[in-house]
Amino acid sequence: MTIDEARKIVNEYEYKSILSEDEEFMLTEAFNYLIEETKDYQWMERLGGYYYGKKDFDLALKYYEMADSFGDPWAPEGLGYIWYYGRTGVKDYEKAFNYYQRAAENGFMRSAVKIADMYKNGYYVEKDNDKYVSMIEDLYNKCKDFFEWDNIDIIVRLARIRKDQSRNEEAIDLFLRAKSMLEYSGFREHPSRNSEHPDRT
Repeated sequence: MTIDEARKIVNEYEYKSILSEDEEFMLTEAFNYLIEETKDYQWMERLGGYYYGKKDFDLALKYYEMADSFGDPWAPEGLGYIWYYGRTGVKDYEKAFNYYQRAAENGFMRSAVKIADMYKNGYYVEKDNDKYVSMIEDLYNKCKDFFEWDNIDIIVRLARIRKDQSRNEEAIDLFLRAKSMLEYSGFREHPSRNSEHPDRT
């Protein structure tokens, strides 16, 4: 196998919805070859995302941790999701918070949203609804003028905040905006920096 051949296999099979055993073997072999030969964290992260989509969370954790150790700026977000939702059997909100914080510092807005959620729910940090509201409003002001998938999470949360504040017209407008964005973009299957995460709560 060469690097070009491995890339071709990954491009052909990575996002295919159903793989045969042979195709799955070829895909994972191609990923592992690329990881070994290039030491490029993108392949580690993408293989982690593949295993996350298959709900093989122990392997997802392994490859996200590997990608993180090689400096992948997105990998902390994937690790945050694993620990926040207890995907390997144990929830660890401290680890989740620290990973989300690193990812947010790297510019990944979904991680900033999850940190806000942790303040809302009192997970690892002291419960602080005012801080939650302030964080969501700040995130919305940063993203309101451009379309990104992550913005949907922010818009929906702000809509709920406006509803709780009895600012119903604003809430409806925000919900409708989020709905139109969902209809336009659709869902993807597994988490990586280039794909959508299924854990949207």
